[in-house]
Amino acid sequence: TSVYPARSLRLACPCAGCVDEMTGQVVLVVNSVPQDVHPLKVELVGRYAITIGWSDGHHTGIYAFELLRELCPCCRTSI
Repeated sequence: TSVYPARSLRLACPCAGCVDEMTGQVVLVVNSVPQDVHPLKVELVGRYAITIGWSDGHHTGIYAFELLRELCPCCRTSI
């Protein structure tokens, strides 16, 4: 089980509207995402990812399970 802060997960959206496809640079304006953003709907995408419908109206991101593992705050270890 992994637990993610909702806003952090929303800010990590990998879709083309949030990340420039050519450069990989984040283009999402952080201040445009409400502090209280939360998921309204979570759906499986095949056997490799989920998509999330957010309370701010965003719904195009596909979060691969590999990406979710990388983003998981509970899986990070300090050295």
